[in-house]
Amino acid sequence: MNINELDEKYEAFKTSQHFPEKDDHQKFTKKNRQLNDLKSIMDNILYNTLFLKYFFILARPDDERSQMAKNYVILVDGKEVVLNVNQSPQFHDKENYLQWLHSEIMK
Repeated sequence: MNINELDEKYEAFKTSQHFPEKDDHQKFTKKNRQLNDLKSIMDNILYNTLFLKYFFILARPDDERSQMAKNYVILVDGKEVVLNVNQSPQFHDKENYLQWLHSEIMK
């Protein structure tokens, strides 16, 4: 899978019904640095999980319990790709995120 295909999937996800809307609790979390940091981590995992779930084929669809943030397995061009989304760049940093995802797929 090349970087252009990933870019197309990324853009399709951002305009899809599966892309989470911003919440109204940002004012509260911005006032508390620890909550803000935790929310940022949780949001990144959420964006990753939804993107991978709806725009890639799960390698083990019968066992969704095995799909964890540190062990998310997708099929790309017929091979299993194991991703640790805990180590991914911020999803909204498109260039870095797509470079990371592409490098993980090409391993």
